[in-house]
Amino acid sequence: MILKESIYMRLDQIREIVKKREVEQKLLLKQSNECKNKLESIGIEILDMVEARNIISEAARITQQQFKMLVEELVTTAIQAVFPNKDYKFIMQFVLQNNRPQINLLVQDGENEPYIPKEEQGGGLLDIISFALRVVLWSLEKPRSRNILIMDEPFRWTGNLTELAANMMKEISKKLGLQIIMVTHDERLMEIADKSWLCKKEKELSIVKG
Repeated sequence: MILKESIYMRLDQIREIVKKREVEQKLLLKQSNECKNKLESIGIEILDMVEARNIISEAARITQQQFKMLVEELVTTAIQAVFPNKDYKFIMQFVLQNNRPQINLLVQDGENEPYIPKEEQGGGLLDIISFALRVVLWSLEKPRSRNILIMDEPFRWTGNLTELAANMMKEISKKLGLQIIMVTHDERLMEIADKSWLCKKEKELSIVKG
């Protein structure tokens, strides 16, 4: 009798253990399915992120290319207006240096190799490029600042091409509605101005005459 009851007790314990294991198994299965669903969801998010990154990269590439073409065209036009006897072309070169993007500003003369213009090669070309880039950057501002560009001794190195540079500047000023205020000692630049004031220093006083 005692043996029979002992067997029943063991069977009850076994049933209890089996039930417990079944509950644990169902819980593990549920957790496994939840993990699987989460992994699938994360996988979809990763794919979406990769696709979004590719779209952003492509949009950035297109924007960069459009910006490059716009700047090159505008600066080249300004250079050719002042140097009509030269086949100059302005080039923006995007490069990676030390894993950081960098822009090289180059000039190509005809079929020759593009080079970085330097003052010792003649500062007149740098004068024109500098002016054109300032106008381009102003035109790209959003929101755009007031239509005023202040310049100190522009085109100081253009020599006998100063009149062409002055005419180019005046043409750009008219087309863009850009008011240019400049300080200069060059009478050729004074002549193309719509208004001019002569500033002279006498002793400790600065006298301005219209």
